[in-house]
Amino acid sequence: MGLRRKISFMALLITVISIFITASIGLYVNYQLERENIYGSMTSEVSQINSSVNNWLDQKTQVIKVLGDVIENQDMNKEEIRELLTHVNQDQEISDIYIGFSDGDFISAIQWQPPKDYDPRVRPWYTNLLSEREVAFSPPYLDYTTGEYAVSLGKNIRNSKGEIIGVLAEDILVETLFNRLSNINFKNIGYAFMIDGEGHLLAHPDEKLKSISLRDHPELGPLLKKMETLKNGIADYQYLGVEKVAAFQEVVRSGWIIGVAVPKSVIYEPLQKVMVQFVLLFIVISVLSILISYKLSRNIVGRINRLLLKTEQIAQGQFDESVESSGEDEITSLSHSFNQMGEKIRSYIAELDEYNQSLEEKVALGAQEIAERKLQLIEAEKLNSLSYLVSGVAHEMNTPIGNCIMLASYMETMVSEISNKVYTESLKKTDLLKNTEELKLCCQKLLNNLDLGKNLIADFKELSVEQIGYKPIALDVEEVIWRSYHQSKTEGSFALELELEIEPNLVFVSDTVRIYKLVCELIENSFHHGYEGRLSGKIAIEIHSDPVSGGYFIRFSDDGVGLEPHVM
Repeated sequence: MGLRRKISFMALLITVISIFITASIGLYVNYQLERENIYGSMTSEVSQINSSVNNWLDQKTQVIKVLGDVIENQDMNKEEIRELLTHVNQDQEISDIYIGFSDGDFISAIQWQPPKDYDPRVRPWYTNLLSEREVAFSPPYLDYTTGEYAVSLGKNIRNSKGEIIGVLAEDILVETLFNRLSNINFKNIGYAFMIDGEGHLLAHPDEKLKSISLRDHPELGPLLKKMETLKNGIADYQYLGVEKVAAFQEVVRSGWIIGVAVPKSVIYEPLQKVMVQFVLLFIVISVLSILISYKLSRNIVGRINRLLLKTEQIAQGQFDESVESSGEDEITSLSHSFNQMGEKIRSYIAELDEYNQSLEEKVALGAQEIAERKLQLIEAEKLNSLSYLVSGVAHEMNTPIGNCIMLASYMETMVSEISNKVYTESLKKTDLLKNTEELKLCCQKLLNNLDLGKNLIADFKELSVEQIGYKPIALDVEEVIWRSYHQSKTEGSFALELELEIEPNLVFVSDTVRIYKLVCELIENSFHHGYEGRLSGKIAIEIHSDPVSGGYFIRFSDDGVGLEPHVM
């Protein structure tokens, strides 16, 4: 695998792993927050319903309590009790108020006349409430009068001697409880239900479950056991093949259980939306990472290949070859060291040539010795320059590479800490956001170090330009000028526009160094003397052939004001 592919692959791998871990943790935290939000809302809704039902039951039990106190305190007989019940203001939610006596008599507030074989002492409401001194609730039973299921609220009644003379009670139809609670719609995603102390459903949207016992129900039986054990809490269950969550509380007044049920899919729905957003973000960042890493690796590998080509030429004995260098990165330092090596080799060769010319008279006597000495010096200088070059490369490349390794290690440590917090369920949203920002910062620093390498190489080329001459060659002058213009623009908020006009079919024979220095000098001098304090400006360059000198005529203008022409 080539260096370019290795750099691109490593950058992409680090980015993908970081984003994947961050996205997974983010999804998990969002799911937990959304679930806690739903659970909190459900618990709050159940508390409100519970408070409402308690207040409602207090009103119903208060009727029995007041009537019972009046009957006992005044030691009323049956006729007085009949007259009292007849004048009671009947509540529309109470089907009847009545009293069954221990001798078998029965008095109804609605003046219902029981059949001759009717004995209140064997009815469920009487047997269940006979031992209750305070107002209590009976399990649902089939009401004799209406033929519907009802719940009785009542207590025993005593005479002045403390003897039980009967049971005073009132009936609330289960249908009333259904109508009161079954229409509660929890945020259009759930419903309310109520269960009595014996496991009978007193309220539920499904009327098929009205007043049936849930103890033997295959799906709701396990839920009933959890609710009877916990009294207050949240439990998962399944009904009609749908996974659901129920928040429930005990009604203190009656011992019943009130709850709110929500499908589990509702809790996962926000998570799916967040997951789609994370996937889109993951794709965008991955594509950007691929493009950036490819561009950087292409630039670095291209410059290294050019340096390798020049090295091979020197190895073949072409010591006049040099490498263009600009920037401040390690490759630039390497190119600069390479050019210094070539310069020193050329210098030693020149010295040897001069020495040979001064010893022409001794050539015949020591030609072989001089040739061997020359070869030894050349080889020694090659080795010395190569050693210097390798040392410079190692020194300059060490810093950014070390920084990249340190950043990668730090990012790995940070990801491990996040994972540990997730497993121990100690991760907070603020910690996640903070760690995400640090990971982004580390990625940016990693890119900055790679960019630093690019800048070092550019500086190396610039230093080489200043010290090493070039052989005149045919150039694409337009490309060279535009490159020089972009490299020499003054930094800041100043906007500079360049217009370039070149004679058609012009063959320009020169070197990039002279053009670069000329363009930089013209632009920088123009900025310091003409553009200072301004926000924008325009310069123009014209190039034509000069028939007099045989060179090139270059005219430079600043916002339409012509400057001194140059001939090259």
